[in-house]
Amino acid sequence: MADIFFCPPNRTSILNPDSGILKKRSDTTVTCPDVSVLMPVYNMRERCPFGLLERAVESTLLRQPGVSVEICLVDDGSADRTPEIVEELQSIYPFLSSFRHEQNRGIAAALNTAASMAAGRYFIVQSVRSWYEPGVFGEFVDALDQCPDVGFVYGSTQYHGARRTRYLPPPFRRIDFFRHFASLFGYMYRREAWQAGCRYQPYIEREGRNIDISDYDFVMQLIVDLGWEGLALRDTLALHYFYQGEGQMTALVHRYQSQIDAIFRQRWSKGVAG
Repeated sequence: MADIFFCPPNRTSILNPDSGILKKRSDTTVTCPDVSVLMPVYNMRERCPFGLLERAVESTLLRQPGVSVEICLVDDGSADRTPEIVEELQSIYPFLSSFRHEQNRGIAAALNTAASMAAGRYFIVQSVRSWYEPGVFGEFVDALDQCPDVGFVYGSTQYHGARRTRYLPPPFRRIDFFRHFASLFGYMYRREAWQAGCRYQPYIEREGRNIDISDYDFVMQLIVDLGWEGLALRDTLALHYFYQGEGQMTALVHRYQSQIDAIFRQRWSKGVAG
């Protein structure tokens, strides 16, 4: 498979033109990429170290040989220079398309907007504080292509910053996901999940922000609602994540963990015995 990147067609027909601002390059080839990367951003110059977004984009568009990749980036109503930075990146990377929410709507809404833009065979989420290991998309795509009974695939995660541990996922077992987020957010899944109606779900609003575990909730939809199997490539380093601590969504989730856990149990207790 050639090392070519593409942008999907007809995004303006998918998105509500009154809900935000869509920007895409007009000189890109229209076809279906292997992978669509869903990337929400919000006030990134205020909330994350300089250069992380650039590194995140480079890791997906320049460091994944053998697969075609697009980035669907959604600016969730940033009030800083984020729109200018995104525009600068689009001038460099023609296979990065963006949509801007006029108001902050939360990570779940941003991911749903990004997924509605996507044309890839497979979807994967990327945080502005993360970057993918070179070549891992090819491994994930090969696994999904060769294993039609597998709905999503994931590897290990290396933390940087305030936390410097490496997370090694156990072999896939459905029951493990009812106990903890066994895959973490760097799992690649089939676009059929989106077509089947799976959506990223908001949980609670606190401190003026929507706080959720939408990436965890989404994989539960794959397992419970669609009955999909996962595949853990335990020895494959897939994702790097810069953990900054206080101020990140992760810190807010920890602060309201009991409330989030209660909602999670209510939503997914139906699937424990299934």
